[in-house]
Amino acid sequence: MEIKVKIMSIDQETPDTRRVIIHKPVGLRVTPGKAFILSIAKPGFEGIKKPFHTTSLNTDYYLEFMMKDALKHDKFTEGLRELRASDELILSDMVGSLEYKGKGMFIAFGSAVAPFIGMLRQLRQDDQLSGHSLVYVSKTKEDILLERELKHMLERNCHLVLTRENLPGYETRKLDETFFKDKVHNLNQTFYIAGPESFVKEISQILTQMGVSSIVSEIIE
Repeated sequence: MEIKVKIMSIDQETPDTRRVIIHKPVGLRVTPGKAFILSIAKPGFEGIKKPFHTTSLNTDYYLEFMMKDALKHDKFTEGLRELRASDELILSDMVGSLEYKGKGMFIAFGSAVAPFIGMLRQLRQDDQLSGHSLVYVSKTKEDILLERELKHMLERNCHLVLTRENLPGYETRKLDETFFKDKVHNLNQTFYIAGPESFVKEISQILTQMGVSSIVSEIIE
């Protein structure tokens, strides 16, 4: 499947993440937590593709993506910086290993929270949000995606962790066994983990050592 889609809007959501809204093709089904393979429909970008997780629901008439402006100067990132409303992207296959398996805790590092935003929005729409929690690690407060919406959805079950700032109302502790023993009161729930490979491996190892058996994860750099 390859479909050309027009960009409706592009906004700077955080210093290194853009919120890109595109037209949703008629009949396209979205699975919360999954990513679509995207490419830029301009000469010179043929064959250059990247996966981006949508934060939209099937009931939305658009597709929303949180696109990280990678520090490395690869061709796709350079093209992304030049995109404007009315430009076109090419939408292809849906990919990813994240799939909802039941109530639990979502644990994300940086922009890898994007698939969990879609999953949490779906749970809210289905009136199934109760019993879920989020641990979201960011460098600074201004790097947090959709902070107000996440806090509104999860209230005191939204745990925001900052690694480079110490601010009232935000966690600064390392995500170790002590942290999770304080936050987790049921080891028989599902734990969803997304982030860089080192983060996913470290958190998975900690939870496994604690006796957790249900872990769903995806490496998102």
